[in-house]
Amino acid sequence: MNAVFVGHVCIDDNVSENASYKSWGSALMYMAHYFRDNFNVDPILISNYGKDFQAYLDNFRIIPAVPVAEASMVIENRTLNGRRRQRYLNAANDKPPAISDEVIEAVSTADIIIVAPLLPTYSHGYLRDLLSHKKDKSLTVLLPQGYFRSLGAGGVIEAASFAEADAIIPMFDLVIFSEQDCSDPEQQAQKWAGHTGTKIIITQGSGGASYVTAQSTKKVATAPVPEEQIIDSVGCGDIFSVAVAHEYFIKGDVLSAIQEGNVAAGSKLVQSVSNNKRH
Repeated sequence: MNAVFVGHVCIDDNVSENASYKSWGSALMYMAHYFRDNFNVDPILISNYGKDFQAYLDNFRIIPAVPVAEASMVIENRTLNGRRRQRYLNAANDKPPAISDEVIEAVSTADIIIVAPLLPTYSHGYLRDLLSHKKDKSLTVLLPQGYFRSLGAGGVIEAASFAEADAIIPMFDLVIFSEQDCSDPEQQAQKWAGHTGTKIIITQGSGGASYVTAQSTKKVATAPVPEEQIIDSVGCGDIFSVAVAHEYFIKGDVLSAIQEGNVAAGSKLVQSVSNNKRH
């Protein structure tokens, strides 16, 4: 199996429920480690980054091979009572990499392609050009969280509308996003499902996740982790999403894939990865 993850990488400065550390961050890196640890597959990452990120790459292949700046994007995560506040530093280094011959080769041989930007800089036009090189039977997955974000004063993340949703959503087989990403998640999901053949999944924290179609919403519950047992929630949504993508690629069943994602996310909540992430 070949997998390609497209979006942003960053350095995380995290203060979570019961963990505090500085490390690699981003959906791409959480998903890459999950793939390596659970499926013995090293995905290819497509993202620009700074020289300071090279210490965090953990031998993953990244395109471009050469850093484009001195400093990478840094995200400060502060989690309190289940709510996360984020601030972005060096966000000017968030531009997508050029669609080079190396990028085209990676995309054209991928079985699973997951796009997970941290900010809405991966435009409809860029994704159209990128995905025009994929093979017919590849699974395309979008984690659109970054499209619901904008940068406020001092790099503080603020809510935004997904301006290019009508153009971007139909490019993907699966779209997975959190109920916290926007104020009307189920309405958004039903709209997208009604206008496209894309399968839409909403994650709902301790409530599990839902598969939304134009006609119905099917809830897949999970076993909630007691709050006092939660060590670190950062990255749980990314782990859920990559587990869903892999299971759906193998079996083609959305509800079974969500169950697998729930189990993976629950396991992540009670694991401390801060020690092996420090550099």
